[in-house]
Amino acid sequence: MADKQSSSQKKGTPRVPASQQGSGKDRGPRPAAGKGKGGGGYSGGYRPPGNSSRVYFIASAWTVVAAVLVVVIVLVVLKVTSSTTSTPPKKGIAASSRPAPASLVNKVTHIPQATFNAVGISGDASQSLPISGPIPIKGQPPLVVNGKPAVVYIGAEYCPFCAAERWPMVIALSRFGTFSNLRITHSGMHDVFAGTKTFSFYKSTYTSPYLVFEPVETYTNQPSPNSPTGYLPLQAPTSQQNALISKYDGPPYTGPASSSNTGGAIPFIDLGNRFIVSGASYTPSVLSGYSRNSIASELYHPSSILAKLVDGSANYLTAAICVITHNQPANVCSLPVIIKAKKALGAG
Repeated sequence: MADKQSSSQKKGTPRVPASQQGSGKDRGPRPAAGKGKGGGGYSGGYRPPGNSSRVYFIASAWTVVAAVLVVVIVLVVLKVTSSTTSTPPKKGIAASSRPAPASLVNKVTHIPQATFNAVGISGDASQSLPISGPIPIKGQPPLVVNGKPAVVYIGAEYCPFCAAERWPMVIALSRFGTFSNLRITHSGMHDVFAGTKTFSFYKSTYTSPYLVFEPVETYTNQPSPNSPTGYLPLQAPTSQQNALISKYDGPPYTGPASSSNTGGAIPFIDLGNRFIVSGASYTPSVLSGYSRNSIASELYHPSSILAKLVDGSANYLTAAICVITHNQPANVCSLPVIIKAKKALGAG
């Protein structure tokens, strides 16, 4: 399955494992198996100078006894200390993400409206860094869960394009509701745009009077040689969610069928069956080298490339959500920049 674009400008990560893709279509190298056996400590021994006298023997014996006692005491202390103060390193799923600091979530979800108005929806033309808005789809039955319009997200923690898209998603969805238990993670260290800092929706909850949000993080960022993707599996889409992927995450909804548009890219977002996102809205390359706190700080400065791309993408996502919520809440959906974005999506 092909990526959306070339390796430097790809928008989405294919859902087909890299190991099963042909030349030129690889999402990136699979994690390499660990090499070496470790144990590189000092291996030599010490033998005192030759002396066969009884005095030396007795002194040496008591020295050895004292040394053994010291070692035993140290080991006991270490064991007691480690059992009460140290935590074993996390592995597998437990190591793929951790709870997001409240200060980070608060910062990302309270960007001033003036900043959103200033960045607009155009991206950064001076740097040839555009934004791809959600793709309108027409004539489809509304996607409704529990009587509310629904937004479905399918991604993976290892995916750098998902990493990029989660930033504007958290911002946009926070205009309509509240997240609890958001987590932080990074994209795979053996993938393109390695280690991109981001959030994870795994174990999170979202409450809103206007819509339902259903996120699925299919794989972790932790290598697994036995997994078809090279990463540990995390969550599986439901049959209904798989049906949405099969129907909308590919031609003709993502454009004419071609060798570079065979469908199945992640992140995939279905916004009420009125709009879809297949791939990231902007290039993840702009996030490279930034910490999460640095990214959050940049989002407050309209002249920043990150603000233009991330906040601009959030404006587009907000406009699409306003369409499916019938412009509720009004204080969000009536903002000038959101009205402009809706017109750009053909829904103004």
